[in-house]
Amino acid sequence: MNENRKVYRLFCGDWIVFYSLIFSSIFSSPCHAKIVLAELFTGEWCQFCPNSSEKLSNLSTRYGDDEFLFLEYHYSDRLSIPETEERITYYNVTEFPTVFLNGEVKVVGELDAATDMYERFFLTLSGEAETASFSNTRTVRQPDQIEIQITFHSLDARNSPSLYLRCVLFEDKQPKYPRTIRAVQNKPILIVEPNGYLNESFIFPLDPNWDHERLGIVFFLQEDQMHKIISSASFKMINIRNYMMFD
Repeated sequence: MNENRKVYRLFCGDWIVFYSLIFSSIFSSPCHAKIVLAELFTGEWCQFCPNSSEKLSNLSTRYGDDEFLFLEYHYSDRLSIPETEERITYYNVTEFPTVFLNGEVKVVGELDAATDMYERFFLTLSGEAETASFSNTRTVRQPDQIEIQITFHSLDARNSPSLYLRCVLFEDKQPKYPRTIRAVQNKPILIVEPNGYLNESFIFPLDPNWDHERLGIVFFLQEDQMHKIISSASFKMINIRNYMMFD
């Protein structure tokens, strides 16, 4: 795999913004505009974090889930979960707020121009060709758990020991804590043939204290060596086709 990695630094006031764009010929087949996933690392104790959360939430509302996805990982507060701690270690997050876009662009700190900066990076990343897609094939909710089945379609061959399919269950606790992470599951993906399909299922326990009508799912395929998110998609419970509920 031929890979060119470009790393840039911006100095903005008292904050330093790091971002990197990773381009690789393995993802060159055309399909449609790439969905961009923004991951915000935050905490209730962080005085600067709500501004970043609001700006990212506004971009998500403006562009919609078919273009811009947004997740909040809470650290060391009542909304923190073990999977969030693992994600923080995965990205080596040491400052808050920190935002990753498609695992490639890293923005540290809350800046006055953050909205324009997030949007500029989003437009750059969304210009890449999308070479894979997800579809939700079946969702079954029981009183204490939910099972989600998805189909992953890849135009290109995928053959890497560091590819992982990640499924994130979130609760949209608007307006204060949008897209709060409730659970995360990871599955290794070893081989996908060109124009191939892969079916996977995920089962999550449901906490009775959650607002089940505000739950949603984000799927994404990530290459762990460079952290690049290859493809992502989101489904809200209220909008999922083939949705079945058992009392």
